[in-house]
Amino acid sequence: MASAPSSKPAMPLEPAWLGRFAKRPNRPARPSCPCPTTPSPGRRSSSARTGMRRARAASPTARRCEVREGPLVVFTLAGQAAAGAYAILAGLQLVAGAPPVLLDLRALLALALVVLLGMATSLLHLGAPQGAYRALRGLRTSWLSREVLAALFFAACLAVQAGATLWGARHTPASLALLTALAGLALIYCMARAYMLRTMAAWDTPAVLFSFLTTAAVLGSLGALVLAPGAREHGPALLWLLALAAAADIALGVGRLRRPISARYGAIRASARPHAGLAALHAGLLIPSTVWAGWALVAGRSLLPALALALAAEVAGRAQFYRV
Repeated sequence: MASAPSSKPAMPLEPAWLGRFAKRPNRPARPSCPCPTTPSPGRRSSSARTGMRRARAASPTARRCEVREGPLVVFTLAGQAAAGAYAILAGLQLVAGAPPVLLDLRALLALALVVLLGMATSLLHLGAPQGAYRALRGLRTSWLSREVLAALFFAACLAVQAGATLWGARHTPASLALLTALAGLALIYCMARAYMLRTMAAWDTPAVLFSFLTTAAVLGSLGALVLAPGAREHGPALLWLLALAAAADIALGVGRLRRPISARYGAIRASARPHAGLAALHAGLLIPSTVWAGWALVAGRSLLPALALALAAEVAGRAQFYRV
């Protein structure tokens, strides 16, 4: 016998025009500013993109995203400055064949405090800071997890040396100084690899690593001269390092303005590339900082103004880096 027809009406076929309204998969968001409301820049005209950028600039969501970049600026600059200063101070002594006596208790405590302050500030970037320990679970695959581990190891090495100096050690052993310097350089490398993403053409380039290294050289050379008065004996060499690193850092900042923003949408015209003023501010502060450092070394004056100018310049440069 033939089965009775079902009383449930058959579902109509989906019209072809309805497919264009189907839900598309979410596109990857920027790691430093995951705004789900950010529209696609490749599907609208330039005038529409301009209007939407103005709307986003006035929206609370966009302002919250820019504020959330602050902890990352502090963390990256603090880690790179401390790693650069330690590597320079230890390297000056290791190359000369003498124990690193330039790393006294004051310098070690200051560097450890800078690293810990940067790590504590980075917690403000997390939605749930109490779950920060989970960042160490992806050491096998995640450069972010390796960055956290490198920062912890670098801070621990600084704390061990500060404790040994506090308990009467006259100088840091050369092997421990070399290990600590390598830990600081590993931290900078992990920082750079954490940002080299395929979906961000402005970041998926070795220029990110070079930019972080030049920042470490700029802030590290000035920090070494400020923390260790004995480093003034090597003033000419450190001044050359500062000048070369500053020139390279300025060139990398200008180069970011000419790099395509997204690999998905290709190059975007120059007027759409953001924050050229930050690149100008970065260069405009870094050049006077280098000039002041040279004058202070010759005249025997304080290098704190030069360090303050360089720090302000690197904050502007790092803000430009995050807002591409």
